[in-house]
Amino acid sequence: LQGAKDREDRRKVETEARERDLMAKDPSVALGKDIAFSLRRVTAYKWNEKTPIKQRGWYYRDDTGDVQGPYPSSWMRSWHQEGHFDPEIEVCFGDPSLWFKVYHLFPGPNVTFVITKALVKRDAAKAAAFLKHRLGTGTGAPGV
Repeated sequence: LQGAKDREDRRKVETEARERDLMAKDPSVALGKDIAFSLRRVTAYKWNEKTPIKQRGWYYRDDTGDVQGPYPSSWMRSWHQEGHFDPEIEVCFGDPSLWFKVYHLFPGPNVTFVITKALVKRDAAKAAAFLKHRLGTGTGAPGV
């Protein structure tokens, strides 16, 4: 079991090193990654808004695969900062059917489980500007 954990840790370190190299060579990789974080957070926020009020909040899958929650952001952030969650843990904001790994929503440990309306507005604007730039002003695309 320890050998599998060591291999997984090594794989993560190698993947992070490759990503750093890619971002150093091509700044658009970092921007694309940032936009991906933004789009995931917007999606999670909107998902939570569509969830019935009593079921809103954060869910996570425990070590046995059972779904736990809902919990408020402050509890999840506290538990994460105390080291109770691995970055690979799957979480859901709202109805527990749209899952993300923690590190796919939050790039750093200091802002985990913080998805506010203001953040989502910034994320949505950032993603829209990125897409507008990538598609070219005024060209648009179906559904965009």
